[in-house]
Amino acid sequence: MADRQKYLAKHREAVKREIAELGKIKSSLEFFDQRISDLKQTGLNKVVEVEEGNYVKAAGKYACFYQEIENDDVAGNGTKALEFLRSKAKVIPPFYQEDFSSSVLGHDGSVIIKYSAKLDL
Repeated sequence: MADRQKYLAKHREAVKREIAELGKIKSSLEFFDQRISDLKQTGLNKVVEVEEGNYVKAAGKYACFYQEIENDDVAGNGTKALEFLRSKAKVIPPFYQEDFSSSVLGHDGSVIIKYSAKLDL
């Protein structure tokens, strides 16, 4: 009987972890759905004034991916993210890292990061 309880407890914890991870994925999807809705309303060809602190990427095609990550892990994740991006596409420097507010996600302590680099065509 004790073995069965250990087995059930182990699987119960695994299910809890999966539910938490799926909750994060759901929040991320809702965030991006809202972002797409906002872009539809404002249009994709919006003119942005260049001010100090703004950076305009060179025209071209870019490979990118999004990752939800804990705030404390952002600084140390760039190298791994670049390696992952390079494993998926032939890209050239510079490597871009853009973050979205964690308050938008409703997850304290985590943030969505968009990593991108220009494709070497």
